[in-house]
Amino acid sequence: MGRLIRVTAPAKVNLYLGVSPRTERGKHLATSLMAGLSLHDTVTIQETKEPSLTCTPDAPCPQAQNLAWRAAEAMAETFRRRLKVSIVLDKRIPSEAGLGGGSSDAAAVIRGLCTLWGKDPLGPDAQEVARSLGADVPFFLTGGETLLLGGYGDVPERSFECPELAMALVRAPGPGAPTKECYRAFDEEPRQAAPLEPLVSALEALDAPAVIAATANNLTEAAERCCPAVGEAFAWLATQPRVVKPLLCGSGSCVAALCACDEDAAAVAAAARSQGWWSEAVRTL
Repeated sequence: MGRLIRVTAPAKVNLYLGVSPRTERGKHLATSLMAGLSLHDTVTIQETKEPSLTCTPDAPCPQAQNLAWRAAEAMAETFRRRLKVSIVLDKRIPSEAGLGGGSSDAAAVIRGLCTLWGKDPLGPDAQEVARSLGADVPFFLTGGETLLLGGYGDVPERSFECPELAMALVRAPGPGAPTKECYRAFDEEPRQAAPLEPLVSALEALDAPAVIAATANNLTEAAERCCPAVGEAFAWLATQPRVVKPLLCGSGSCVAALCACDEDAAAVAAAARSQGWWSEAVRTL
């Protein structure tokens, strides 16, 4: 066994997501402002004689389709290196939740291999690998800093300092919200994106209540139509007095219950778990 690298792979929340009905090359143009969360997976990479991937718990897809493994293969091809590493994913971020777990794992693999190989994870080659894997992966190369992205939601434009925000991530039982289905529902009935400027101003002022008030996601109605669990979570959170504002995570199926403090977030998470739902109290990084 050779050198070992352990990388934290944080979840994310879209404080703002504005999807445009306009597409280019089959992809929607989008503006996204994302922040990393305290909930995270752990990715361990170790030099070995033979490449391997292990997930705990087991991944729901074959190894060849796992985004972390695809990242490793793409990195080996880009940097012309033999892939002689074992990769272990310790998963805590649920799949199909809009929290970016798979993308974060992929970015963690890129960062870890860059460390092993003496490469810059923010250099053009690593960035191109990240963009080839999905819109969220470039964001996670920063380690979860609050970042505004344009293009298809994959081109970093500006970073922010984010005030600490407390929230309970809530996921009602039932099938997840496949991203393609959500975008198909959005195309059938597009919704105009909210203005971005109020959120930018609130972040510049480090005004947490104003940040919460300015959060927005114009995929919300589409996600509710294609995923009953999303609508169920929003309906339940509307009955919780400690919730300041609910916010769809990405394209779902998780909903972030933004709260005034950690104690309120913990209480909401406990109430959700008491009825058999998945829930975690978290905060922005």
